[in-house]
Amino acid sequence: KIIPDSATRLALLKRGEVDYAMRLREREYQEVMKDPKLEVIRHTANFIPYFGPVQTNPIMANVKVRQALAYAIPYAEIQQKVYFEQGRLIRSITPEIFPNYTPKFWVYKTDPDRAKTLLKEAGYPNGFDLNIAYDKAIAEMEEACILIKSSLEKIGLKVRLEGLPSAVYSETKFTRKQMAHCDNFQWPWVADTGYSAWVYLTHPKTNVMDGVGNDDPELNDLTEKMFRTPYGAERLKMDLRIQQITAERVPWIFLVNPGWREAFKKEWKGFHWYPDNNVHFDWLYKK
Repeated sequence: KIIPDSATRLALLKRGEVDYAMRLREREYQEVMKDPKLEVIRHTANFIPYFGPVQTNPIMANVKVRQALAYAIPYAEIQQKVYFEQGRLIRSITPEIFPNYTPKFWVYKTDPDRAKTLLKEAGYPNGFDLNIAYDKAIAEMEEACILIKSSLEKIGLKVRLEGLPSAVYSETKFTRKQMAHCDNFQWPWVADTGYSAWVYLTHPKTNVMDGVGNDDPELNDLTEKMFRTPYGAERLKMDLRIQQITAERVPWIFLVNPGWREAFKKEWKGFHWYPDNNVHFDWLYKK
């Protein structure tokens, strides 16, 4: 059944009219957890929700601007108010459940004074106008964007949110017509740092998935070399360098990983998490 509104999907599940309601908001999963007939299945998973400064815009192409934005994002507030403490802060382009993950390069935390200093160093002491796009169909992104808007305005930016229909959002994202966007439907299927960076943050001339237009020569080169390098010390060095670059040059500002969440009637068993974050129905059975 195609039910566009998540609250209606939740209501159908609670009334027992459906066995499974997909893509609810965390506040709705919290309601599911209170119902003895229902269950929320969770796994840490590999989601990378992020704030994306699109570098086809000259302001967003300035690395100090991106660093300033990274110090202005209200990470803890998003985790608390959007994900009800269920989500996990993201600190690398490599999901924490994947090999070689390290959080040591991600130094950013909410620090408005540091953000203002970096804006001044970037040449924008009085701020600038910032348009942030998001997919209107994803309620949690809208909630996160509202918090981000409030936080960025405290460092002097004039922020306008653009909630777009899914098709319009995707078209403007992949053609890099936006100034910035918030996105939560990115997850690398392959447990490899080189793959994660390659598919999302390199080679914008040939790679449509690089929605922020990041074209870092060192990053482009490293991802290509990793594909040709066997596992060992040399490849690990490349892996860590990629994580360092994506932290220092901030093509994405990492937000909160909500994890894999599915709401089902409690009688269903046999759940297995896969990196594609889909429910594999062939495993399921009724108790």
